Amino acid sequence: MKILLLEDNTTDADLTILGLSRLIPTISIEHATTLAQARAILQANHSFDIALLDVNLPDGNGLEILMEIRKNNLDFPVVILTGSGDEEAAVTALKTGAEDYIIKQSDYITALPEIISQAIINFKKDAFIKSEVIDVLYIEHNSADIDFTIRYFAKYAPYIQIKALSTAEEAIIKLETSDKYKVILMDYRLAGMNALELIKTIRQKLKLNIPIILVTGQGSEKLAVQALKLGANDYLTKHENYLNRLPNLILNSYQYWQLKQKQIALIESEAKYRLIANNSGDTIFVLDMDLNYTYISPAVKAMRGFEVDEAMSQQINETLTPASYHKAIKTIKELLDNQEEFKNEPNSKHTQITIELELYRKDKTTIWTEVKASLILDNNNKPMEILGVTRDISDRKAISDELIKLSRAVEQSPTLIVITDIQGNIEYVNPKFSETTGYTLEEVKGKNSRILKSGYTSEDEYKSLWENISSGGEWRGEFHNRRKDGTFYWEEASISSIKNAHGEITHYLAVKSDITEKKKIIDDFIIAKEKAEESDRLKSAFLANISHEIRTPMNGILGFAQLLKEPNVTGGEKKKYIKIIEKSGKRMLNIINDIVDISKIEAGLVELRISETNINEQLDYAYTFFKPEANKKGLQFERKAPLTDQEAILHLDREKLYSILLNLIKNAIKYTDQGTIEIGYKLLTEDSQSYVEFYVSDTGIGIPEHQQKAIFERFIQADIVDRQAREGTGLGLSISKAFVEMMGGSLRLESNPEKGSTFYFTIPYAPLQPTLKTATVVKALNDYGIPNNLKILIAEDDKISQKLLTLILAPISRELLIAQNGEEAVNYCKANPDIDIIMMDIQMPIMNGFEATKQIRAFNTTVAIIAQTAFALAGDEEKIKNAGCNSYLNKPIKKENLFLAIKENIK
Repeated sequence: MKILLLEDNTTDADLTILGLSRLIPTISIEHATTLAQARAILQANHSFDIALLDVNLPDGNGLEILMEIRKNNLDFPVVILTGSGDEEAAVTALKTGAEDYIIKQSDYITALPEIISQAIINFKKDAFIKSEVIDVLYIEHNSADIDFTIRYFAKYAPYIQIKALSTAEEAIIKLETSDKYKVILMDYRLAGMNALELIKTIRQKLKLNIPIILVTGQGSEKLAVQALKLGANDYLTKHENYLNRLPNLILNSYQYWQLKQKQIALIESEAKYRLIANNSGDTIFVLDMDLNYTYISPAVKAMRGFEVDEAMSQQINETLTPASYHKAIKTIKELLDNQEEFKNEPNSKHTQITIELELYRKDKTTIWTEVKASLILDNNNKPMEILGVTRDISDRKAISDELIKLSRAVEQSPTLIVITDIQGNIEYVNPKFSETTGYTLEEVKGKNSRILKSGYTSEDEYKSLWENISSGGEWRGEFHNRRKDGTFYWEEASISSIKNAHGEITHYLAVKSDITEKKKIIDDFIIAKEKAEESDRLKSAFLANISHEIRTPMNGILGFAQLLKEPNVTGGEKKKYIKIIEKSGKRMLNIINDIVDISKIEAGLVELRISETNINEQLDYAYTFFKPEANKKGLQFERKAPLTDQEAILHLDREKLYSILLNLIKNAIKYTDQGTIEIGYKLLTEDSQSYVEFYVSDTGIGIPEHQQKAIFERFIQADIVDRQAREGTGLGLSISKAFVEMMGGSLRLESNPEKGSTFYFTIPYAPLQPTLKTATVVKALNDYGIPNNLKILIAEDDKISQKLLTLILAPISRELLIAQNGEEAVNYCKANPDIDIIMMDIQMPIMNGFEATKQIRAFNTTVAIIAQTAFALAGDEEKIKNAGCNSYLNKPIKKENLFLAIKENIK
């Protein structure tokens, strides 16, 4: 016996070790004086038979070790050692999980062995009881009684698991579908059905043979007697402390029922063997250990054609075909070997055999027999004789072989096969059924086939099915059923009746095929067909729309360009025509930009370019840009930005945010003829997540509810079929939606026809502290807030682009320098270190803009370089900025965008 002793008093420890060693010589004791030492011992070795723990220790309380032992489920009992007057600590220890305690008095050492022994016995007994889980179905209409009972068992008898139901009807359903309950506990007062009726239903209708305990009221002895007559096993009268008796009553009832079941099984087994032994149609024989017959019953004449004396004179090799003889010898040898191994179990199944053998008849024909044989043992369990019973199974064998062939065909069938009785209760399912549904034969046998119902098939269809098959017809159709794991599957089924020799229906046969994949393929085909048709429709709409959108501005450009050539055109008319051409060109550019954007989204070339962005500035840019257009239509244009500039600096893609605002505001102005357009944002918090919700609201034509989803599809305008369809590709909202979702947000719409629309989109709010720039005060600022005395270098090889930039930049420059290629640009910078701005084209001969920028940055890190390119693709912005450029503009360059870029980068 190994003992852990935790005791800080050396005198007490020495007395305990010495005393126990004398009283129990076979023990070994590991001694710890502190909690830390005890923990180290337990960590190194868990295999103790018992622990003796002192309460008061230098570094804490011994109850801490007790709690750790129980928390870690260490498999040994604990006895607490406590001084006189510490009974309260001892009681706490017992509640915590100690088996006993002892007060350290003068003679406590002599009492320790008995205390230790009893603690170990009690611990093992408790472990045995607690290892048994008894599932109890508790039927009680009073919710307070249910709650009180469950709490009591959870505290004092956790090995009894209670499932409580409030009505008899619920209990019947539960007992029909589950066989886990080992005891039924019911109150004598039940709603809807009294306790006696429920007991009768359980015993006679459900035919359940599990213990039933009735809880009765005071003075209900007559009711209890009636319950016992109907099949209840016991009863308990409710009184003040009746719960204290209930766990033992349940445990005793369950153990008695287990014993009774074993007795019934034993009686049935004995009856079966007695029936075999008394069957006069079989041949009974006895062989000695040399395999000579010492007895053969008269039935051998009818079975083999031999008289008894003739059969007795034969050796077994003469009675059996060669194959069966070798089989018999091998089986007998195995029987003898097993008997030697299990010699202490004389009635073991290992001393019995059942074997099929082919025997010769007197007329040289053969028959198949089934032989059941057992060893007859002497008083020393030594084999003495072999007793056997032989039965002619020739007919059965022929039928069995045929059945085996048919059953293998059924078992190996790729279809699901189900056989039910006439009520639809399952008697057989093949392996394919189990593979498809997840239910084994054992799980569904006796259950109704409705366990597979998913609720998809209507009751009218089931009614039609039963009417058809119950009249002897065949039903064909499809089911959408539920597997064991809750998933659904489709099956194609043929259900017909099985009739006996009198034409009576005895069973139903269902042959089914899993068509889930087939249905999926068909559904996918239908979806693909619809998508293809939708795709064709969208393509047609796209081509018609794009054709219209391109031809319309081209008509304006080419038509009015032709009119400009007329000799009699006045100056005022020329100015008007040029404005129309300019407007048509902008419209054409917007169309091209939309097509390029949606193409890049489709190709996966769009990437987020995250930077610190002031959303107030972005809102101001959009407001400033669209204010003239709104004023021109007579619309009131408002903006709201509640955050301070410091709070409004976020980590996001600046260009995509601006693109989203541009698309939404442009649509709002396009579809609003009078009233107000408001843009802005709000800071919202939901589920601990903060985000900025932007909105663009208008009082325009609005969008009907049935069309609100369609407007986010590509190439579609909500009013495309209406008489007021406006210009545009129908791509703007699709692009905006894609950009919003890329930044982790969502885009939604609220709209009422003729009242207006509000588009909302969200972006996660992750504010950053912006880097504040110290601006140099420069006098003589123009309307854009840009100094008028800048020295600017234009690096551009295209003459027209040179001319355009010269005209745009002349008003804000004191000196303009022109470089034809990157090499000239580098030389100009070396010769003019006071250059303020460089307009750097990316594509130039001799040296391109990337290389020129890198060389300039080698000797000048402060000059502002603005790149200009006509083909910015995914990754170009990062490449341009990595080369050393401060920002970049897409061609064709707009004056407003150019001045905003200069304002942002000028020092």
